[in-house]
Amino acid sequence: IPGIGPKTATDILKIFGSLYNLFHYLEIHNTPFSPTIPLAQEINPENIPNRLLKFLNLIEENVEGLAKTYRLSRLELVPNTTISKPQTNFTASIPFMQKYGLNSLVSEVKIMEDKEVRSETLF
Repeated sequence: IPGIGPKTATDILKIFGSLYNLFHYLEIHNTPFSPTIPLAQEINPENIPNRLLKFLNLIEENVEGLAKTYRLSRLELVPNTTISKPQTNFTASIPFMQKYGLNSLVSEVKIMEDKEVRSETLF
């Protein structure tokens, strides 16, 4: 959003916790941030610093741009695309960790690797 930099955006998200909570607070509906479930607790306006209140107006004025950016970041605007999370190969990082003396991490990776092998043999 023009006029809101990374630091201010981070401060706003720290207060609201998510875009859904922010949009719920601003009473903006029918966006990709508005699931059908209600918020567990309301956000208290007194917890919002005065310096951030002016930015809430900017957000309200630029809802469409924010929604498009959000959907694009999730590749929802690109037809026939999906986001897949590749499986991380922590075992490949063991030589690096050993080289730099990260032995406790090596132990954790080996424990994770053992759990994966055991779970794969079950099926």
